[in-house]
Parts: sequence; C-alpha cells; structure tokens
Amino acid sequence: MKLQLMKRTKDELKELVKLYGLKGVSKLNKDALCDELMPVILEEAVNFIAVFDESQLQYVEELVAKGQITECVNPKGKYGFLENLGLAAISKEGTVTLADEVRAQYKKYFDTAEGSRELSSRYLQYAKLRRYTLAAVHLYGMIEFNQFKALYEKYEGEALDEKTYFDWLAIDSYLVRPYDYMNGYIVAECLYMFEMEGFNELLKNTEGKAYYEPSKEEFMRYSDEDYYEHTLHIERLKTHLRTVYKLDEQTAEEAVFDLCLGQQITTKVGDNTLQQTLSHWNVMGISPKSMEEVNKLVGLVIKVMNTTRVWLNRGFTPDEVHGVVREQISKVKVGRNEACPCTSSEIG
Repeated sequence: MKLQLMKRTKDELKELVKLYGLKGVSKLNKDALCDELMPVILEEAVNFIAVFDESQLQYVEELVAKGQITECVNPKGKYGFLENLGLAAISKEGTVTLADEVRAQYKKYFDTAEGSRELSSRYLQYAKLRRYTLAAVHLYGMIEFNQFKALYEKYEGEALDEKTYFDWLAIDSYLVRPYDYMNGYIVAECLYMFEMEGFNELLKNTEGKAYYEPSKEEFMRYSDEDYYEHTLHIERLKTHLRTVYKLDEQTAEEAVFDLCLGQQITTKVGDNTLQQTLSHWNVMGISPKSMEEVNKLVGLVIKVMNTTRVWLNRGFTPDEVHGVVREQISKVKVGRNEACPCTSSEIG
C-alpha cells in the first residue's frame, strides 16, 4: 500500500488526509504522510466493504480474486471509488491494482463462511438503510430524523437502532452520496450545496406542515432517483409533445422528467418552474406557433405541475393541499427508464 500511496502527488495525499479526517499532518513530507495514512485506511477498509453498492461489490470481488486487472475498459468509472479511498491504484495504461493489505483483509470475507455471513448481514442491513434514506430525500428533500425513524418503524414493523443508523451514515460519508445529516435532518445534497440556501428556504417554508405518508411499496419506489409518479396528466402531456411537436418517445420522456423534477424540488412559493421549463423546451424545439397552441401546452403543463409531489408540501401535490379531487383513473408508477405499460385506451 505504501508504494501505491507514494506514487500519488502531495495534493492527492492531502485529499485523502481530508477524507479520513487526519489532523496536524499537513506539514509532513510524503513518506511520513503515507505512514500516517496507511493504518487509518486499513482500519476503515473493513467497514467500507459493507457499504459498497451491488455493482461496486462485484468489482471488488473480481479484484480480490485477481489482485490486478489489466487493460481495463473505463477503469476510473468502474474502480475509481477504490482509488478515491486509497484502497487501489489505477495506472495510465488502465491497470487496476488492489493494495496487498486490503486484498488480504477482503479475502477473509469472500473466502470464509464466517466472513461471508458477517458481510452478508451487515451489507443487507446497510443496503436497507440506504434505500430508506434515498427514498426519504427523493420524496421530501429533507426530513427530521425522528420522522424518518417513525416511517421506518411503521413500514418495517421493527425498531430502528439509532446507533446502527449513524454508524452506517458515518462509514457511508466516505463515499460519494446524494444526502447528508445536519441539524437533526436527513437532507438531499442539492439543498446544502450552495451555502445552505435551499436547506434554509425549505426549512422555513415547510414549518408545521404534515408529511405525506404513502404505502411502503410506493415509498420504496422513491429510492430510485429516476422515479416519478406517472399520472394520466403526464401521459396526456407526453402524447401532446409527440403528436404536435413530433418528439420521439425518449425526448418526450426527458422533457416531462425535467418538468417533474423542477416542480418536485421547489423550495419556496413563487418559483418560476413554468417559465424555466417553457424556455428550456423552446431550445428543444417545443415552440407553440399560435396563442391557441400556447394555451393548450400551458394548460397541460400546469395540470402536471399540480399533480406532482413536491418538497415544499412535504410530498403532497398542490392539488392535494388545495383539496382538488383527483380523476378516478388507474395510474401506473414506473421509473424514468422503464417502458410505460399504458395503452392508448387508458388515456382519455
């Protein structure tokens, strides 16, 4: 491992120092800095294996088995997470090498029954916590931990051990993730990226509001970042975009997804989602030629916006907040990249 670390630049080593929270080492030379980093990285390496996602775990298993992978296609895309943690090195030629000390630690998990049982138990537990956390931040933007805990216990029928959750959250923080915990809330990344502006706005504008609590099945769908609730109004809008503006299915889907996402992450009353959407669509070739066409398109867009679940309403749609009765129709709930099972007979 030390040889791998020594091949990194001083700035790259400083990034690892920052990641692992080492203090008082900034003035050390590379050799001494590597000596400080090694035991900390190896201590955490065992914990990381339980928080890798399914695809990452597959890459790790392959690398543990081989030790080194040569002529790898897209090595940064596949193994960059290991390099970022200081666990592996990626050469300019695309060779990926797992540090010997890390490989030895990981082999016991993959090669022994006891290690596999321990890994499987922790992995499944942590994977469940990740799915619940992702679902919560995608549906609400931010949620008080006590409310999150109540939802988890309601859906799972078991107590959520707070120590286990925060132990997982601490380990998970080493990886790139779209959420964090702050001021008693689990928060979506986009809300704290720009000096906490989004967080503070949403905190102020959701005070005292109730949370929308869907069924467990619906809630867990939100663990997919591309999921949004398909409704009759969405299908009508997509049909309109395809027939009037000659968009293909993928482009129409992307246009509607952008609209729904922009509406969903609203943090304050008066956001100009409608204007921004129409301006963006104009670049895509969605340009009404008459006032009649403008009114038709805007009317369809507003219906979609009013039936989209938004962070500002803690998951409720604007129509639900204002007591508008939804059309009694069957609706489908699919991810962005899944084929919609609707037929033309269901739209009308």
